[in-house]
Amino acid sequence: DKKYIPFIRDNNLTYQEVKLLKAYPKEDIETIRYFSLNIYLSETIIQIIDKYKIDLRYLKEYISLQSTKDEELIHEYFDYIRIAEELKMNLKDKKILYPNNLVEEHNKLFLKIKTLNNPNINKKIKAISKILSLNKYEDEKHIIYPASSIEDLIKESAEQHNCVKLYADRVANNESQIYFLRQKDNPNKSYVTVEVYDNKVIQAKSKYNANVS
Repeated sequence: DKKYIPFIRDNNLTYQEVKLLKAYPKEDIETIRYFSLNIYLSETIIQIIDKYKIDLRYLKEYISLQSTKDEELIHEYFDYIRIAEELKMNLKDKKILYPNNLVEEHNKLFLKIKTLNNPNINKKIKAISKILSLNKYEDEKHIIYPASSIEDLIKESAEQHNCVKLYADRVANNESQIYFLRQKDNPNKSYVTVEVYDNKVIQAKSKYNANVS
C-alpha cells in the first residue's frame, strides 16, 4: 500500500525488507530488521506467515524467551516448522506451533524424520564408528573419539549450539567423520567438535562455532 512509502523511505528499507513488510504490514522496523537476517530466511518467513497466521512480534518475543542465541533460534524455529510439515503435524495447534522448549522439540522431530527417511542411518553410523574407534586417542588432559550414533550428533549439536546434527547423512555415508574432543576429567561434557575429511582436520570448533587454539 502507498501509505507505507514514507516508512520505507525514512528507514531506507532494502528490497528484502520491503517484501517482508508486504507479508507483515506493520510499521515495526525493529521486528522487520530482526527477521531480515538473510534472503533464504526472509523467503521462508514470507511463505509461512500467512499460512499459519504468525504474528512476527509475538514470534520475536517467543524466541527471546528460549535459552540460546536469537539468530540461531530463528533458523531452528523455521527448520522445526519445515520438519513438522513433513511429518504432517497440526501446526494450527498453538502448542505445536510454539513448543515450550524449541530446541528439545526440534531435536525430537529431527531424529524422527531422519530415522523415518533412512531407517538404517544409525546402523551405518555405528558400523563406521567401530572402524574409526581405532583412531581413539587420549593423553593426560584430553580424549578424542568418533560419534557413534545420530543421537550423539544431536546431543553434541544441542550442547555446542552448532549444526553438526545436519552431518548425520554424511557421517552415515562416510563422506565426513565427526570426532568429539573431551576433557579427560569431564568426558561426558561437550568440549570441541572436530570434522575430518580425506584424512585432514577441516573443522575444529568449540561452543557457538568459536575457533580453538
